[in-house]
Amino acid sequence: KLLVQLGYIFMGAWQIMGFENYCYTLADDPDLVRDLTDWLGSSQLAVLEMLLQHDCVGTIWLPDDLCYNSGPMVAPAVYRRLVYPWYVRIVERCHQAGIPVGLHSDGDLRRLLPELVACGFDAMHPFEPPMNDIVAVKKEWGHRIAVAGNIDLKKTLCDGTPEDVRAEVRE
Repeated sequence: KLLVQLGYIFMGAWQIMGFENYCYTLADDPDLVRDLTDWLGSSQLAVLEMLLQHDCVGTIWLPDDLCYNSGPMVAPAVYRRLVYPWYVRIVERCHQAGIPVGLHSDGDLRRLLPELVACGFDAMHPFEPPMNDIVAVKKEWGHRIAVAGNIDLKKTLCDGTPEDVRAEVRE
């Protein structure tokens, strides 16, 4: 089976507009941001429908970085209003098809976790240390969601030796 990556919703919107312009437009013309986000969400649902026609698709992975290492990139209310409704629709459609769906989002996810879990994802990744404590996340949310990751992307993967990577993976 294939793990298929579906496109970006939040990231797609700000990448199309440029992040600074996206932020200004959230204040100056929120309907434009909603229209763009809705266009991206509906496009991804259409792509999902095409993917679900193939028996080789075993899971869907949704990459959409929502956070910096210091926390959410925009106010959580923006995600609630524009992004999470699309996540829920995508997750529900995957579950109707009997396919699990995961979310990849870098950065410090602590402030967003309750609502992301409520979206219904089956798994989340990467829970980067030191911002995220994967053990604490597993204890609190492990009955609702699988967690993966816990490798320091900057220190270990970028600056570490192969043995550093092996040791952190084993830990």
